[in-house]
Amino acid sequence: MLSALLLQGARAAQHAGTLPACELPESAPVAPAKNAMWGDFSSALALQLAKTTGAKPADLAAAIQVCIPGSALVERTGCSAPGFINFTLAPAWLAQQVERILQRGSAYA
Repeated sequence: MLSALLLQGARAAQHAGTLPACELPESAPVAPAKNAMWGDFSSALALQLAKTTGAKPADLAAAIQVCIPGSALVERTGCSAPGFINFTLAPAWLAQQVERILQRGSAYA
């Protein structure tokens, strides 16, 4: 889900002219954040795109981050050096997931 949001943001940034024209991957990399102060998950998509565009990763991250569409999944997004895009999950969305797991009981797997 976060990968899809990232790619939507990247496409929107390209359309707005703030992200250079380049081929976007089929799936954007997303991993748990190494530091909780940055959020729950982070992506190195901007670092990946910097290799092919020659642009600064921090500039690419900022261009993508402002174009990421709103989602009930995400409370906030941000950027950190050298070009990571960070996500903090929405507490309400997390609570819904716990509720779904509890409702499914032993059928959840």
